[in-house]
Amino acid sequence: MVTKSYSKASSGTKRSDGTKKRGARTAKTANQTYLSRLILVAGVCACLVITVLALYPVLREYYIVSRANEQLNAELSAVLDRNDKIAAQIKALNTVEGIENRAREQFGWVKAGEEAVNITGLNITDSTTLLPQSITPGEIKAQTSWWTDFLDTLFVVDTQESTEPIPDPFINQ
Repeated sequence: MVTKSYSKASSGTKRSDGTKKRGARTAKTANQTYLSRLILVAGVCACLVITVLALYPVLREYYIVSRANEQLNAELSAVLDRNDKIAAQIKALNTVEGIENRAREQFGWVKAGEEAVNITGLNITDSTTLLPQSITPGEIKAQTSWWTDFLDTLFVVDTQESTEPIPDPFINQ
């Protein structure tokens, strides 16, 4: 009986020094692996660019609306502060002492037996006879930081918008 022996075929050929030589098949596989990784990275980058380009307008609008909201909140807090000062003046005018003080300040009136004295040269800015200054849209600016300045630049937001009040359609001007 004749027996045949089978041996495993190696992917490379043996050199004379006994080491294996890398075959063309191994180099080809390495090139394919590198190329497939390159295509994968390029695909991911392309998807990211497309996503950013698609979302930029939406994010810009969201940022503009949030900045407008911050601006309106700053104006609201200024208006509420003004209303508190006016309410304090109204509360003071509902008392006899408040009415007397207003008559003294605004008209220079004195009670019987009192003498009026006029002092000049003082800069008194907190008068109870004057109403606090009214708030116009755009007059009060919202607080900013380096982050909002960066996002303003990124989303091309003009922070120097017109400070003219928006006309009221219900009032004939």
